[in-house]
Amino acid sequence: MGQIIPAAQAQRDISTLLQSPNVQKQFAAALPRVGITPERMTRFALTALNRSPGLLKCEPKSFLACVVQSAQLGLDPSGITGEAYLVPYGTAATFIIGYRGLLKLARRSGKITEAAAHVVYANDKFEYEYGLESKLVHKPATAERGDIVFAYAYAKFTDGGRAFEVMTRAEIEDVRRQSKASQSGPWSSHFPEMARKTVFRRLAKWLPLEPEDYRAVELAGQEEAGLKQDLSDVLAADATVTDTPKTETEQQFDEGESRRLDAEAAAKENA
Repeated sequence: MGQIIPAAQAQRDISTLLQSPNVQKQFAAALPRVGITPERMTRFALTALNRSPGLLKCEPKSFLACVVQSAQLGLDPSGITGEAYLVPYGTAATFIIGYRGLLKLARRSGKITEAAAHVVYANDKFEYEYGLESKLVHKPATAERGDIVFAYAYAKFTDGGRAFEVMTRAEIEDVRRQSKASQSGPWSSHFPEMARKTVFRRLAKWLPLEPEDYRAVELAGQEEAGLKQDLSDVLAADATVTDTPKTETEQQFDEGESRRLDAEAAAKENA
């Protein structure tokens, strides 16, 4: 009989924790203002686990804190929509907000008529000026566009005002190097999106976000600076992982998973 693998136990623990009454209560308290159900947020979290199995090696409370933080902001943490990502660093999970997440928060305020961020390629026509007569012009090339050289974000407000920020590729790369996810996660797989997010965060200081949503800008800044995120105030005191005994069916599942993975490993060694 094979040894029960930690990953199977971890997946069971986290799945059980997400669906526990205490956690569902936290989801229910956070989500009404953003129109997402606790059940949907639970599905988002389980999808994040399936997309990034390394999260199973993280402390369950670390993972849960990221999910609850995402719930409080009303963002999808699965990584599929680009609103937010959950990335493992050793035994700690980190909440990384995406460009689409920041854009969603900006539009939620109701004080912005238009907002977006784009990357600029070497062969695009791009001009910008700051000052009293500020100007921003971007005409994408219709043929080969070359490498990314700039990223910019802009917003137009309901009172007629406007603001924009521009970053060079070198400035974006400086931010990437400071991030713990510089060689993995969305920086590796979704660089244009992360470039948009980075410049949009610079713009966020000019945006009339809801008070609760400025938390996202703070967390994005911590991640970009390579700092450990402080999510200590996110979880309620009763959101704990309990060592509940396994049912016979769960034991059989874990043992079956162990035998399956052992067989896969042996097959790879013999290939």
